[in-house]
Amino acid sequence: MDRSESLIRGVIAYINANYTQPIRGNDLAKRFGISISYLSHEFTRITGHSIYDYVLSRRIELARQMMQTDMPLQEIAARCGFRDYSNFLRVFRKSAGVSPSEFRRQSQAAGIGIQEG
Repeated sequence: MDRSESLIRGVIAYINANYTQPIRGNDLAKRFGISISYLSHEFTRITGHSIYDYVLSRRIELARQMMQTDMPLQEIAARCGFRDYSNFLRVFRKSAGVSPSEFRRQSQAAGIGIQEG
């Protein structure tokens, strides 16, 4: 593993531990002692995704899991790191192809069920 791959693994580990909090590329670059342009380029080269897209995918993955509970969708959005529900709605719909409420309905209809949150 080269230096860049090792660095990006560290960045990914940090993101995975903190993706429900605000994460900015500039902050990551400072934390890891590199320029934002180098970080962005290497992250995309190694993962195939931008930092922003990676963080969003982790948040949406968590939201999908949390939708198996009866927790209100606005609370799920907040707990997953979205600052406002409209942004969550837009990002979720783009990712899943349906709205969060429709995703929840489809999950229930498929027999996944809702558990207490």
